[in-house]
Amino acid sequence: MMNESQLFQLLKNEMLLNYQKHYPYFQGNWKQFSSQDIQNLIDLIEDKQNQRISEKWIYTHLKPETNEKLPRKDMLDILSQFCGFSGWDEFVFKHKNENTFVQTTKKKSNYFWLIGVGLMIVLFIFMWMNKTATDSKTIEIQDEFTQEKIADEDVKVYQIDDDKKFL
Repeated sequence: MMNESQLFQLLKNEMLLNYQKHYPYFQGNWKQFSSQDIQNLIDLIEDKQNQRISEKWIYTHLKPETNEKLPRKDMLDILSQFCGFSGWDEFVFKHKNENTFVQTTKKKSNYFWLIGVGLMIVLFIFMWMNKTATDSKTIEIQDEFTQEKIADEDVKVYQIDDDKKFL
């Protein structure tokens, strides 16, 4: 389960991706965000959300690699809306559910993978046992003097198990 600090880092990544949709030539991260990029981002947010964030706020909260504490919720709402969500609550809800779904799917896929391997092993053993049980040998019997093959109906074969004789 993701904590709020990890979710904020995820929101920062989504903000960069959204920024790159408008400015595709920018391929960096927050550390490489220039003063011109910051101004472009401020303008984008102002145009899309009719809200204003300060340059100082960006330096304080977005540029650092890690954040000790979460920004105010009203700012999180503005950033979430910039990324296409109704607000921070929706962003958190969707990403926590995605994370839970991914973890559940991984557990299920591991379970099915183990079942599949187990079934293949059982099938292999069954086929190997069946092959050894039904392996029959063909022996051609020839007349000692004429070297001609003796007809199958003229030959009788007995199987002896534990001193018992079977035809």
